Amino acid sequence: MAEAPLIDAENLFRQPGPPHLLGTVLDGKTFNSKKDMNPATEYGKFVFAEKVVRLKADTINFQGFAPLLQRITAVIDDYAVRVAGAKTIK
Repeated sequence: MAEAPLIDAENLFRQPGPPHLLGTVLDGKTFNSKKDMNPATEYGKFVFAEKVVRLKADTINFQGFAPLLQRITAVIDDYAVRVAGAKTIK
């Protein structure tokens, strides 16, 4: 599998056209994916997942996650082969 660029998982929610999920304002607060956020004016990843993604899941295009999920599947498949091979060696 070819090398993929490193990205924040939140960037997988970037979709063309409005409304932009990462720009969702909740209770006057904006999203910040970094650890050093200001809780008075910003919300973090947990709130983003629960209050933005969960509530809008039916309208979100999750296609951006396909490469990530394919890599996870490949790792799981590889691990299963290695575990099965290790059991036959014993």
